Amino acid sequence: MKRRVRKKLRIGEFMEDSFEVSARLMPELSDEDRCRVFDEFVDFLTEHGLQYGGLCDPTWDGVVELSGLGTATESHRASVNDWLQSHPLVESFQVGRLFDVWR
Repeated sequence: MKRRVRKKLRIGEFMEDSFEVSARLMPELSDEDRCRVFDEFVDFLTEHGLQYGGLCDPTWDGVVELSGLGTATESHRASVNDWLQSHPLVESFQVGRLFDVWR
């Protein structure tokens, strides 16, 4: 298949994988603390070339994808999982499997 067709169909090297993330913070946190933790999360993602789209209050429920063109990897997924697991103010979370955002 020609490169132009693969690009239009978003397959092969043009495929874009991402993963879902949901998280619940400790219920006793103030609005300021919830915003601070979310800002820390966004900073972490930015440092790893990722971005988040979705809800953030009172729970996070959205998708993490690579900033710009490209595909998120299992390594990205594992990094996000580790960050959420290690943060003391995250009560519970779930990191979904990689999926093709265009399918």
